[in-house]
Amino acid sequence: MSKIYGGVDPGFTGGISFIEVNDKDELIQLTIIPMPVIKTIECGETKTRLNYKDLDEMFKYFKDKIVMMTIEKQQPMRSQIYGKDQNGNSILVSDNPQGVSSTGKIMEQYGAIKMCALSNGIEHQLVGAQKWQKHIFNPCRKYGTKKTSIETAKLLYPTANLIPDRARVEKNGLSDSLLIGHYGRMLAKANGGGLLYERS
Repeated sequence: MSKIYGGVDPGFTGGISFIEVNDKDELIQLTIIPMPVIKTIECGETKTRLNYKDLDEMFKYFKDKIVMMTIEKQQPMRSQIYGKDQNGNSILVSDNPQGVSSTGKIMEQYGAIKMCALSNGIEHQLVGAQKWQKHIFNPCRKYGTKKTSIETAKLLYPTANLIPDRARVEKNGLSDSLLIGHYGRMLAKANGGGLLYERS
């Protein structure tokens, strides 16, 4: 009987991946889907929003085979810029929190994704970006995070399609979701099952 390990990179440019394997952990099929979004008109402005209906239907379709869904943990970020004083000592020049609007959007999506998993009875775990990247990325990588994600995904899963419909280039949101799912797959294999890293 086959089983699926899911991976989610939240965010409008993120993605959701489903890694289907057999009882010997041999790959059967990959399904990689861009995060479902819709365009809405609000106060005369076009806004991008998460398509909750499509997200829920997607989870419902795969839920019977999913043994673990790994979701990248989200939290408000800070932008810190360091410089040097006249004596050459490192000093904090700027410490700005992530914008209120962008923080609200990503946390809204993050909550909706977790709720969809819970409402569909899907076992899930949370993992920070640095955590999964530390275990999956090559420590001797030559590229930045985005390109490293794409190259690593192609190395681990050569058949992976990382180019969304109507796009011309590979998207790291899709490769991230695949590698997050791969992290969950490797964690389960190492622990003899779907041991949670951190539950919501």
